[in-house]
Amino acid sequence: MLRSVALQNAGSTTLARDRAEAELLQARASLEERTKELAQQRECFQVALSSIGDAVITADTEGKVTFLNPVAETMTGWKSSEATGQLVEKVFNIINEQTRQPVTNPVHKVLKIGVIVGPADHATLIARDGRETAIEDSAAPIRDATGGCSGAVMVFHDVTGRRSVEAALRRSRDQFSAILNVALDAIITMDHKGKVSDFNPAAERIFGYRRDDILGRPIAELIIPERLRQRHYEGLSRYLATGEGPVLGKRIEMPALRADGQEFPVELSICRIAHSEPPIFTATLRDITERKQEEKALVERARLAALRADIGIALAGSENSQSVLQRCSQALVTQLDAAFARIWTVNEAESVLELQASAGIYTHLNGPHGRVKIGEYKIGRIAQNHQPLLTNDVLHDPNISDPVWARREGMVAFAGYPLVLEGKALGVMAMFARHPLSENVMTELAPIADGLAQWVRRKRVEEALRKAQQELQHHASTLEATVEERTAELREKIGELEAFSYSVSHDMRAPLRAMQGYATTLLEDHKQDLPEAAQQYLDRIYKSATRMDLLIQAVLTYSKVAKEPLILHPVDMETLIADVRHTYPALQTPKAIITIKGSLPRVLGHEVFLSQVISNLLSNAVKFVVPGVTPEINIHADQTEGFVRIWFEDNGIGIDSAHYHRIFEMFGGVHADKKFEGTGIGLTIVKKAVERMGGEIGVESQPDQGSRFWFTLKKANDSDNEQNLSTG
Repeated sequence: MLRSVALQNAGSTTLARDRAEAELLQARASLEERTKELAQQRECFQVALSSIGDAVITADTEGKVTFLNPVAETMTGWKSSEATGQLVEKVFNIINEQTRQPVTNPVHKVLKIGVIVGPADHATLIARDGRETAIEDSAAPIRDATGGCSGAVMVFHDVTGRRSVEAALRRSRDQFSAILNVALDAIITMDHKGKVSDFNPAAERIFGYRRDDILGRPIAELIIPERLRQRHYEGLSRYLATGEGPVLGKRIEMPALRADGQEFPVELSICRIAHSEPPIFTATLRDITERKQEEKALVERARLAALRADIGIALAGSENSQSVLQRCSQALVTQLDAAFARIWTVNEAESVLELQASAGIYTHLNGPHGRVKIGEYKIGRIAQNHQPLLTNDVLHDPNISDPVWARREGMVAFAGYPLVLEGKALGVMAMFARHPLSENVMTELAPIADGLAQWVRRKRVEEALRKAQQELQHHASTLEATVEERTAELREKIGELEAFSYSVSHDMRAPLRAMQGYATTLLEDHKQDLPEAAQQYLDRIYKSATRMDLLIQAVLTYSKVAKEPLILHPVDMETLIADVRHTYPALQTPKAIITIKGSLPRVLGHEVFLSQVISNLLSNAVKFVVPGVTPEINIHADQTEGFVRIWFEDNGIGIDSAHYHRIFEMFGGVHADKKFEGTGIGLTIVKKAVERMGGEIGVESQPDQGSRFWFTLKKANDSDNEQNLSTG
């Protein structure tokens, strides 16, 4: 039994062993199958990781590298076999590209917190050889069958190109923002619905809106005048429907609207932002108010210049007065775009303004304003007050007598100017316009009115002169006979004077010579028989007769100088002075010291007359000196504009300036005869002789300081001769 039990037990043990061996073999086969399947999966995983475009690194729970795919090998510079077992931060060395400081490795973050870690900002990978690559990375835990973390996988890729694009976009955005902020022009962005999406500082300044207040609002309701908004909406709708935009890419001028409701001119260009869907538009607007004002001023200056030219040409014409003034009125209408312009002149006899010219919408001259009394209506008051009347508000100006008419005709401005010269009103120039007149226009009209006043006065003077000439011609015909009659009488008197001169020369001088002869005979032959008083009387008779004879000769000389025809020749002044000195002993040294300073140019003169001039001037210089003083005379010359001035400067007693004119008059001596003898006609002869030769004579002197006599004559040229120098 025991054996049976033992055998039974042995059999059971064998059966159990066999069963266990069978199970072991089955488990081994299953393990081999699972190992083979796992190897296949790992190979497939590695092939997959090696074939993807991103770099992949795996690490175990200790943070050591277990695998690098080829992309990771290239980017890190490590072979997978060399990197395996290395700490992941040694193989995958990353820093912040901006701060250049190390960045916590994402693998360690995953192993620490067990969750997926997103890409680090601005990460840069430093390869084994020092190359730097901008990357974007992420890491995730590797889970085992139980869900535990058995390692980490990290995926990263090169973003250098994208970073460059992003930087370029960022720079472009910054540049665009800077341009928007500093641009002098308004730059406004609008979406396809016509709403504002951007509004730069210049737009805020120009339009008066704050950017935050205007964003998202319809642009048409803000900056486009109401009368133009419908056209804006129609144009936007047409572009969205057809793609056609006539104003896109063009520069146009149009009115714009400020926040305060004021309209102003702008220059506008609109473009669509490329590749924007739905469309986005950018508009650039420039305030051209100043430019328009300058253009307007330039046109205005050109018109004013044309006005001045037109009126100048009209006033210089030879037409009758009314035609000239009509042309001036028409110039005002044409060049200043006046509704009408008029010109009145004063009728002094009736104290009335008479309309002479009217151009524009009214051209008649015989209406209610054809004759306006001075002081009545605005025109009459302008003439009376000598003040212009200027207004750009005709409808509310109290000086405008008919505002109903002005409103009906659309009149805006009036300018009226008095035509005044030397405080006397000669007329009025006035104009109405349907637009304001600038201050420059009103200022420029004043000198035009002054020119018209001068022309009116000149015409009146010419008219008076014409009438005077007619009267003169009338009188001339009646005077001709009288002139002929008086000429005959004059000729008769001249004949009588010539006979008298002959009588003086021959008949009157004969008794004087007899008186001189008898007195001389008595004194020489009968002196011893005559008492002292009788001898003195005879001496006085002789001297008086001699003086009378000298006076007669002087008068005859003056008569000869005054009327005798003469021919001018070139005369050598130095030679002539020497001849005169040689003729008169009193003019010779030592009785007188006469000096010629410098050279004396030749002059055109009559030698005999010049001898009279020189001898008289030198004789006077020698005569009129303080007793006991030797006369000194300096002679010199200067030249100016074809004339020679000869100076005779002496050391004589001088002449008071009050007597300058008197000494050249006949018998105009200023000294007592007993002290300085003379005829009193010598300087009269000198003056007449110089004037007959075409010159002038004068004197500069003060008492006791000598005298400086001078005379001028034409300078003689080499070509001068008597044939072309005759004078009567």
